[in-house]
Amino acid sequence: MSDIKITLFHFIMERMANEGQNIDENTSLFKDHLLDSLAFTELILMIEKKWSIQVEPFEMVFDNFDTVENLEQYISEKINGT
Repeated sequence: MSDIKITLFHFIMERMANEGQNIDENTSLFKDHLLDSLAFTELILMIEKKWSIQVEPFEMVFDNFDTVENLEQYISEKINGT
């Protein structure tokens, strides 16, 4: 498991996941109610600070943020400038 996924899982489990709820890299963070608007904002702030990237408003779409897998891909692409 990548460092990005480990960091994301830790953040989600610590701040957002319902106690006792199991999540994996393909769990929907929105459909399974792990992200609300405040948690989404906290997640974006953490991502920007941790990886020194700017999350642009047009990038805040479901496909980029719905799962840990999608988030990892998005963050990796931002870090690599693609």
